[in-house]
Amino acid sequence: ISVSYGGSSFGYGIGLYTISNEGGVLNIEGGIIENTATVATSMYDAIDNNSTLGETVLNISGGEVKCAQYIGVRQFANSTTKDNIVNVTGGKVLGGNTSIWMQNPGSNQPKATIAISEDANIEGRLLAGESEEFVFAVTGGTFTTDVTDFCAPGYVCKQNTDGTYGVFL
Repeated sequence: ISVSYGGSSFGYGIGLYTISNEGGVLNIEGGIIENTATVATSMYDAIDNNSTLGETVLNISGGEVKCAQYIGVRQFANSTTKDNIVNVTGGKVLGGNTSIWMQNPGSNQPKATIAISEDANIEGRLLAGESEEFVFAVTGGTFTTDVTDFCAPGYVCKQNTDGTYGVFL
């Protein structure tokens, strides 16, 4: 299965996501989810995991989630009471600017968790806003950037011989 969106520029402030998970559980087990927009703005993402309306969980265990121009997964953590969780145990997440962005859109302390492990392949940086309630639990995977700041306690990020990075206990 392949799902794509190739929107044009409608101006800043309009979300142009291939998929927007606004409450519930979204499982990606295979296929390709892609945003093919040609304009790089903060509003073009392959998946928007948005906890404004309800608890959201995104589980990626296979396939590809990609947006060559901007963000693979935007984790829009907009609630202090509703969980916003992104679990990546396999597959590939690619972002031209950022692979996964844990965004705090306001001055509150929203809840959000990023867990990356096992056979995850992350191409592009991880980016996180500020919140005392943000939890980072990277325990495995392969990355194109150093993810030391996101490692779970006791885990370390090391560069592999091929130039990628891995996370090890």
